Amino acid sequence: MRRRSSSFLPRPPPLKYDITLKTLLMDGAPALLTQLAGTSAITLTPAEYPVTVSRRVDLVGRIESKQILHVEAQSTNDQRIPVRMLGYYWVFVEDDPSVEVIQVVLYVGSEPLRMPDGLSRAGLTLKYTVIDARTLDPAPLLASNSVADVVASFLCRADNMEERIREILERLRVLCAGDDTALGDALSRLVVLGDLRRAEPIIEKEIRDMPITINIENNPILMRLYTRGLTEGKAEGKEEGKAEGKAEILMRQMRHRYGALPETAVATVLAARPAELDLWADAIFETDSLADLLARRAEA
Repeated sequence: MRRRSSSFLPRPPPLKYDITLKTLLMDGAPALLTQLAGTSAITLTPAEYPVTVSRRVDLVGRIESKQILHVEAQSTNDQRIPVRMLGYYWVFVEDDPSVEVIQVVLYVGSEPLRMPDGLSRAGLTLKYTVIDARTLDPAPLLASNSVADVVASFLCRADNMEERIREILERLRVLCAGDDTALGDALSRLVVLGDLRRAEPIIEKEIRDMPITINIENNPILMRLYTRGLTEGKAEGKEEGKAEGKAEILMRQMRHRYGALPETAVATVLAARPAELDLWADAIFETDSLADLLARRAEA
């Protein structure tokens, strides 16, 4: 196959969500691909194209020997998208002049969709499909065994966002049972995408309330989320003067950090003074065990 320079391709604007969206697409997401392309029988082949294309393109795959699916995910209304799609199209047909290229722009932004679905100039017409993710049916994605599909269902049509997030979290809990790393990665992606639907507070609250224990030490996104939740809970407890509120938040963090709490530890926390709760809250990520944490009580 020929390899030609693709330096003429316009560079898309940097996107806050680019890595997360690209990873979701490249993970397969068969139910999502079926709605975008009518089939999930797609062999992802980014490595077949020049490095500059592989680095920028969101998804490239072969549906059949002479069909290529190209998907670009957009979180903003980029009016340069026709030129970008033309640039990619040129690379694909330059590599294989007989190939049929199917191009889709998946819009995941929160503003109304305002991107053209093609380019028309004298002697040149390019057509591609533009799909607003909010028009997609979430049910097949939620029922999928693909974690990428389940996370992507967050971007689909939703009448009740709180209910949707709870459905996603429950499905992820089942799919990732016993695999802390997979669950942590999925939750991190959901947190990153939250801003696209202005749902970050709902997502963060529901994740903190999940009835599971998860190791967050190696997940900086979830670590920040839980730490912020703990700090907010402490501030709220001080303002309202409710030590029991502090204790509940602290025990939730203890479970996430150390696992199930013995009854003696629960009793110790519930009987503690506000100053002791603050001490443990500040030290929870500095200690290796529950015993080490509660030992600081005597030193306070």
